[in-house]
Amino acid sequence: MDAILEALASYGIAGIFLAVLVYYLNKLTDIHRDERKEWQEANNSHVDKFSEVIAENTKALTEMRSELKENRCKM
Repeated sequence: MDAILEALASYGIAGIFLAVLVYYLNKLTDIHRDERKEWQEANNSHVDKFSEVIAENTKALTEMRSELKENRCKM
């Protein structure tokens, strides 16, 4: 309690509130950084899955194209 009173006398109410605000913003920044990291990992996972699907679709379209070319030549 003496430390709080001494800080209040030295820095005033505004100084103490400023220190609390800085501490609070640092905590929020840390929490948000962790959230962004999780979001980025989830996004990377989705992008990898989409890339695989696009590659598979490209392969299927290539095969379909070659089949169509072969069938046209036989007619």
